[in-house]
Formats: sequence, structure tokens, C-alpha cells
Amino acid sequence: MHKNRLQEFAQKCNIALPVYQTNNEGQQHAPRFRSKVWVDGMSYISQSTFSHRKTAEQDAARLAMECLPKRTRDEAPSLDCEISAFCKSILNEYATKLKLEGPTYKTVQQEGLLPSFISSLVFNGTSYTGDAARNKKDAEQLAASAAILSILNNSGSGSMLAEMIKSKSKLNHAIKRKKGVQGWFPQVKNLRYQSKNYSLRPPRDQMCTYPDLQLLLFMVVQV
Repeated sequence: MHKNRLQEFAQKCNIALPVYQTNNEGQQHAPRFRSKVWVDGMSYISQSTFSHRKTAEQDAARLAMECLPKRTRDEAPSLDCEISAFCKSILNEYATKLKLEGPTYKTVQQEGLLPSFISSLVFNGTSYTGDAARNKKDAEQLAASAAILSILNNSGSGSMLAEMIKSKSKLNHAIKRKKGVQGWFPQVKNLRYQSKNYSLRPPRDQMCTYPDLQLLLFMVVQV
């Protein structure tokens, strides 16, 4: 339950999903598990040990949800989940608009049982650090996201950046709608192919005339 809530929180706030590290501090025949979870750039470790790994992870997630600031849970600024994958592109476009040098990234791999990467960037003289991610590509996107959110909240040119994000979001939705329409194209192509193998002239007992049928097929193909 607590793990699900924490994961939903991360998705809502557009931050990296929680990463758990669980160790057995007891004996092999009598295990005692303690779990640590990383989320939103912080780590939270369960105060007690448990005989089951899953219970330890649930306790760490519970602690994280209790410690995360209420303001962050309720009002955390976030980017559209569909836009988060384009943060580097948006930041580069923003730099071009302002005639500034593009951001430079530095990504390091954290030590631990699970692969974890943290990326930081320098843009316009300011350094920004993103949350931990499972790979370098996502870590850089999170660093760009951190920079964008900071600029939106603190910069006089934040309105320009907000318009760019809105434009990118509209374009992304338009592309999705277009792909949805293209899902019908194979059927249309099959219809066009079949029409080449059969005469377009209808039987005499049909009320439809040849020009009418040809126009109908033309309209379907053009959809």
C-alpha cells in the first residue's frame, strides 16, 4: 500500500520513481531486513527490521511519505508526463531563443546494488541537479526538468518558456491524434488494392451508378 502511494506521488510530481535497497541484517535462517528508499533526491531508511523483505520496503515507503513536505505532496510544480521526455529539447530551444550557450551536462553513476545515475547541468551560469534515475539518458532529462521548473518559478523570462512548453504539448498531442488516425490506413490501402482487382462497374440490378461508386471509393481512400 505505502509503496503504491509513493510511486503515485513520484508520477504526479514528475520525479524519478523510488529506488529501494534492502539488506538482511540477521542470519540466513532468521533474516531481519532493513530497507532504504531514494525519492526526490533524498533517502529514507526504516527504523526497524522485519522478517520479510516486502514488509521492510513498505515501512521505508511509509517513512518517506510521512517525511516528504505536505506542500510538496499537494502543490509540487510538475511538467506534463508526456513533455518530461522532451525537457532537454525544450531547454535547448529556450537557450537558442535567448541567444545563450546551451546547457552542459555532467552525469555520474551512484554506488549501490541497483544502477542509479544523477545528472547536473550548468546553464546561464547556474547549476541544476536532477533526481536519481535508472540510466544516463533519463538522468539528463531530469536535470533539464529541474532547470526548467526553476526558471518557470524564478525567472522573468519564465512566461516565454511556459509558452514553449504549451506549444510542445499541443504538438505532441497532435502527433498522437495523427498516429491514431493512421491506424486506419492499412484498411484503406487494402480497399484500394482490392479495387484494382475488381471491376468498378456495378451489376445492372443495383441502383448505384458507376460514377457514384467511383466517387464513393475515392472519398474513402482520401479519408
